[in-house]
Amino acid sequence: MVGRHVAILGATGAIAGAVATEMAARGATLHLSARDQLALSRLSEPLRGLTRVHTDVVDLSDSMAVEDYFSRLRWRGVELDYLLNGTGPQPDTAVHAAGHCRPAAARSMEPFVSPAALIIGSQFFTASRGRAVMRRIPGAAIVLLASSLARSVLPLATGATAATAASDAIQGLARVLAAEYGAQGPRVLCARVAGAAPPLLTLQRVGQALADLGAPMPFWPTGSVIDVVPA
Repeated sequence: MVGRHVAILGATGAIAGAVATEMAARGATLHLSARDQLALSRLSEPLRGLTRVHTDVVDLSDSMAVEDYFSRLRWRGVELDYLLNGTGPQPDTAVHAAGHCRPAAARSMEPFVSPAALIIGSQFFTASRGRAVMRRIPGAAIVLLASSLARSVLPLATGATAATAASDAIQGLARVLAAEYGAQGPRVLCARVAGAAPPLLTLQRVGQALADLGAPMPFWPTGSVIDVVPA
């Protein structure tokens, strides 16, 4: 990945942070963004010893802020080889705010629905607006993040299920965007990650697997949904 530019939005999430760490180890130039400046600094500072790292504060729930971010990348002359939005169902997202581990009868509609709306909307907006700064080469990839937790049958987990149910929409979105972008590219892939709170070693392997999707010689064709199930 030396000489390639990687943008990771929502970079301070567990999965996105693991991808950033792996991409830094591979020598990619990183463009990291998140809404929490302190958390972003904690992630980025150790990586600066490995590669070039650029950081921006961006709130992915604010469409104008996302538009402005990609405009700044264009102004800087950045052409991305890999784009990942780390917004998704994991321990540090709005899943818990939606009342994880509470009985269904104790939930109200808006907090139940809002995590799914944020995840779907954010993944759509970054994938559609980010294309303008993507390189048109075979290896370039926009990676949408999904989860297998929508298959959960655990009791008291309707909060998590509502958020992870967005995964079906994200998989469909990946296929639609892949068809729209076609041969002109970039590739659009959906990574469906098993689990939401993996241990550290497993998290590292998830980061490696997601980084592999941006390899210069692509194995996965555009529109693919890839299950990331670390050993």
